[in-house]
Amino acid sequence: MSAEYGRWALLIGIDCYIPGTKRSILYRNLNGCVSDVKEVEKYLHGIGVQNIRVLTSSKSPGSDRPVEENTPELPIYDNIERELNGITNKASAGDLVYIHYSGHGIRRQALKAGRQFTGDEINGTALALADVMEGGAYLTGYRLGKFAKRMVEKGLRLTLVLDSCFSGQGHRKPTTASAINFSFRTGDGGLDESILESDKRVNVEAVITDQGIRGPNHRNAVVEPSWLSNPTGCTILAACGFDEAAGEEIQPGTSSTHGVFTFYMLKLLNQTLSGLRPTHAMVRSYVKSKIRPSKKQSPVLYGDGDYVFFGKELVVERPISRILRKNISGGLIEVDLDIGYAQGVCDGAIYNVYRGNEPTHREAIPLFTITIFKALTISPFRSVAALSNGDVNAADISTASAVLSSWAVPHSFVQTSHTARRISKAQVAVLKKELDAHHSREFSLVSHDDATKMSPTFAIDLDENEIFQVYILNKTSKEWNRAQRITSISANNGNWVKNLIYVLRHLSRFQAIKNIHNDDTATQLPHSCLEVTVLNRGMKVPKSCDGSYCVAHKALVTYNFRLSQDYSRPGSKGLYVSFYMFSATWGISKLHPAPGQPALLLVPGKAEYFRLEMSVPPPRNIEDQADVEDTIRVCVCDASRSWEDITLSDLPAEAFRGPLKTESVVLEATCAKSGSTGAITSRKVILYDCDQRGEEELEEKWGFVDVILHTASALIIQQENDIDIKDTVG
Repeated sequence: MSAEYGRWALLIGIDCYIPGTKRSILYRNLNGCVSDVKEVEKYLHGIGVQNIRVLTSSKSPGSDRPVEENTPELPIYDNIERELNGITNKASAGDLVYIHYSGHGIRRQALKAGRQFTGDEINGTALALADVMEGGAYLTGYRLGKFAKRMVEKGLRLTLVLDSCFSGQGHRKPTTASAINFSFRTGDGGLDESILESDKRVNVEAVITDQGIRGPNHRNAVVEPSWLSNPTGCTILAACGFDEAAGEEIQPGTSSTHGVFTFYMLKLLNQTLSGLRPTHAMVRSYVKSKIRPSKKQSPVLYGDGDYVFFGKELVVERPISRILRKNISGGLIEVDLDIGYAQGVCDGAIYNVYRGNEPTHREAIPLFTITIFKALTISPFRSVAALSNGDVNAADISTASAVLSSWAVPHSFVQTSHTARRISKAQVAVLKKELDAHHSREFSLVSHDDATKMSPTFAIDLDENEIFQVYILNKTSKEWNRAQRITSISANNGNWVKNLIYVLRHLSRFQAIKNIHNDDTATQLPHSCLEVTVLNRGMKVPKSCDGSYCVAHKALVTYNFRLSQDYSRPGSKGLYVSFYMFSATWGISKLHPAPGQPALLLVPGKAEYFRLEMSVPPPRNIEDQADVEDTIRVCVCDASRSWEDITLSDLPAEAFRGPLKTESVVLEATCAKSGSTGAITSRKVILYDCDQRGEEELEEKWGFVDVILHTASALIIQQENDIDIKDTVG
């Protein structure tokens, strides 16, 4: 046990299912679940975990009964409940808990005619324990969520791994010769809606722990929402999605059967015993990359993906893109990347290139660097880069991956002396010298007299307090607007030149990202693809005449998103969505889903929502307005894409004495205490999960839906009881 905190584990593996006729479903015995948990136990001992409890149901030669029958180690509901409660009661705030289940999984809710899948892998599911056919209770996702929530509320950090099927589509048989020894971990039929007395008893216990939220007339047949579907303070890794099956087979290089997910999870963990363990997001990405496409098994991650696996360290990672191919033209080595301008790539951006999955290790040294020179001319999700430095060969390129090292901004003209008060000629000369020497590709200075010829994007000036002001040209109205709440930079600061350029680059990056749009009608997803509802205190917030929503400072606002009717027709597979906030202090941060998940699949009938407490940041200049504008951008695509490279830290309030430093985008690790709510100042982004499209780019449909919010420092919003709560962005 660590001297600083305790580590606890409960491992559950079920190979032998006790026969019985209490339920109409048949659970066939499995072969790799007990071996799964034994290997996990071996790994945990290897990293020093001492508090390990193991519950197994092992097959006995010549018998259909488990070896552990009638013992406290048999994985039935009462024994599992005892162990979970024991860990919760004994562990202290800050301790780590690991729970692993290998066995059959089942759906407890049928997809009947007219009922759409909600997109939730947890709700309506259950773990089939050793005695369920004999009348024992299921461990439902709802009940397991109650156990997990209680642990988190005590201050424990939980990692939960479920290597089982959650399929409600029925048991799929192997169809290829390579899958002869491949078995699925679900009951025949994949669905059991039976309610026995044992299930009712467990449900009543769950209701009691729910602190009486629901009334006494609540019916057991209704599927309960599980806390695990949107957890806080823990991470869940499930072996597969709703319409897939988790499998087990004899694994390469071994003579024993293991769950596919558990096998590759342990393979990665054992490779990193000597260094920093991978994050949960890395584990999911690695396992997915190892599963053969024919198996159609895609691991699912819920919760905090950026924490080290079964650890407290918070790892700041970069999204990874793949090098698709190498071209040699006139002696120049070029490479194609599977990331493009729709995701914030700009000509001049620099990427580090690594072998294979080396970026998952902090100590990895890049093979070479590449510089983007074709981002807009290829496709929204492709770009071309040239070798910047280092040595490269065909073997390196064939398995290489790229990580953003330094973003770039498009070229802009900067006008000096926007107002009557002019910056001195000496100051202009110093600024021009620095721009020409180090930022000529990004900025060019133009005088007030030459501005009409050059169409400047920015203008700079000094106010009466010798503080630099930056103005941004509105391309539509052709009016100059002073940039609100930027960093306060005094002309008397010895580092004013570098600090001013820092602010200009930051504003230019922010504007470039905000101005990305899809004009291609063949691939465009319009604003109307989503319906948006904005609620304050349960009442709909109406749109203003300019299309924005007005809310008050400190208002707790709920944002609800669902597919519009045009995208909810029968047969629709849904759209992938990611939510970002463009803040009033010039930052871009991810709101939803949690780190470790590039996007959520929004399907017909499902709504995604989150709550934000709106606030007006303090003014940084005497002329800053009392109200602020924020934008929630929904990145929408018909394929799972990562948008993480668009994130940008907020501008600092003051430059102080030293020069502001360009934002670091290298791999780094930050320790964060379990349950901490403190802000992480470094960028929190995820490992990009490449879907291996190959050289032929798919014509993906994509677009952005922007929800503009005006937050007032003092505002009373009148609520109308008769307002229709359905609202379509347009």
